[in-house]
Amino acid sequence: MEAVIISLRATLVPFLARAQVVLLDEPSAGLDPVSRRNLWDVIRATMGERAVVLTTHSMEEADALGDRIGIMSRGAMIALGTAMHLKDKFGGGYTLRIVTPAHCRDKMRAKVAALA
Repeated sequence: MEAVIISLRATLVPFLARAQVVLLDEPSAGLDPVSRRNLWDVIRATMGERAVVLTTHSMEEADALGDRIGIMSRGAMIALGTAMHLKDKFGGGYTLRIVTPAHCRDKMRAKVAALA
C-alpha cells in the first residue's frame, strides 16, 4: 500500500505545482479501479489549465483522458486521432476465432448465434 501512495504522490506533484505541461508515464498502472477513476478525475479536472501528455498501454485510460490519441508501434506513430476516429477506422470490440472439429461446427455456430 505504501508504494501505491508514493506513486500517487509522485503523479500528483506536477498538478499541485501548477505546471503548464505535465508528462505522465502509465499514471494509473497498478491502481485498483476506484483509485484509478479518482486519479483520472483529478487529471481531467485540471486539463483545461495545462497540457497533459501521457503514455499508457490501457486503451480505457487513453479513451477516458485523451482528446487526441496516438498509437505507436516499434517507435513510430502509426495512428493519430480522437478516440471516435480511431474506433471508426480500426473497429471496436473483440474478434474471437473458434476452431472446432468438423462434426461440431453446426452446433458451435448455433451456440454463438444464440449469444448475439
